[in-house]
Amino acid sequence: MKTESVPIEIIRTDGNTQYRDAIDEGVVAQYTQELLSGATFPPLQAVFDGSHYWLVDGFHRLRAYKGLNHRQVTVQSENGSQSHAQYLALGVNTSHGLQRNTATKRRIVEAALKHPETKALSTYELSKLCGLSQPFINSIRNPEVKAKQQEAREKSVINKIKQKVTNPISSEDVFLVSDADDFGPSEEEIEASELAQKADIDIMNKMLESDDVMATLHAEVKRLSDDNASLQSRVNALMREKNKAIDLLKSAQRKLDRLKKQELQSA
Repeated sequence: MKTESVPIEIIRTDGNTQYRDAIDEGVVAQYTQELLSGATFPPLQAVFDGSHYWLVDGFHRLRAYKGLNHRQVTVQSENGSQSHAQYLALGVNTSHGLQRNTATKRRIVEAALKHPETKALSTYELSKLCGLSQPFINSIRNPEVKAKQQEAREKSVINKIKQKVTNPISSEDVFLVSDADDFGPSEEEIEASELAQKADIDIMNKMLESDDVMATLHAEVKRLSDDNASLQSRVNALMREKNKAIDLLKSAQRKLDRLKKQELQSA
């Protein structure tokens, strides 16, 4: 691999080495401003076929250079074909540059499953090459896997919701106070749980469409933590009500015992 300054016009961007669905002009404007402020960017990454440099990484930077009428740019390249440039482009922007969106990630997997150098790779190997999760790749490689993933997620969500609406107080702790005392979930709470079930299923569907599993899971864990805190608050309130009822029962029992004792003494 060599680094050199090359004429900007021999850098090719039309070789299907760009898997983004679109160039972000906001990022181009930001890079342009940084260049005007004296910033120095890393070299563009390319593959040289003897005549042209097929751009692998640096499309936003190249657009900024062209906007400022740069005649020469620094390129780090290796010898190879346009096809090899397509192969290398599968793994760019996994840890730098503009974050890849779901459409870009899907295009990367679809390209990898057709490319002669990668179509026979295992899901694990593709995951390492493309910087994408194995479940995401499997969901595109095999639609049946995606359907099974969704079914498993929905079952998990349904079981979780069922647990949410279960009365947190065990039957051993229930005392008969009056028919008006209800320590179970209210109709409003059950309705809210049903709505939460639909929301959870929607979130799981989004997770299947996104490779940002850690970020999505983090958001889901936070939401569930908030739900759990709300539920715990409800449980604590129920426990306080139950303890109050127990105290009332004990007080009533003591009064009843005193009355019985007085009756016996006066008999």
